[in-house]
Amino acid sequence: MACALIRKNGCFLAVRRSRRMSHPGKWEFPGGKIESEETSFECIVREIREELRLEIKPIDELVPVTWHYPGKFVRLIPIVCEITGGELHLAEHDQMQWIDEEHLKEMDWADADRAMLKKNLLIWD
Repeated sequence: MACALIRKNGCFLAVRRSRRMSHPGKWEFPGGKIESEETSFECIVREIREELRLEIKPIDELVPVTWHYPGKFVRLIPIVCEITGGELHLAEHDQMQWIDEEHLKEMDWADADRAMLKKNLLIWD
């Protein structure tokens, strides 16, 4: 799975999982599953277009993290991105928020996203 770390004015875009998704109410970075013949960059461009109606430019891939949820393993690849167009619209999530770095650790993150943030030294306990 790939997730987008979209930064604007010193804040990161986070989205909250809706009731119809697994782990409802948890915050995460938008993204999704990498298709069989896709690169992580191609995936994140497609997923953000589908989920948020935004056009983005992938900039850099950070350190991935593997997380074990009950019944499945997730390998989360964080990709730093910038918005190049579109107007933000939530297609799957029920809320969005721009969060500055000092408040990242206060959010109720999905476990894989929290582990990814810790691994990449964006938050720590």
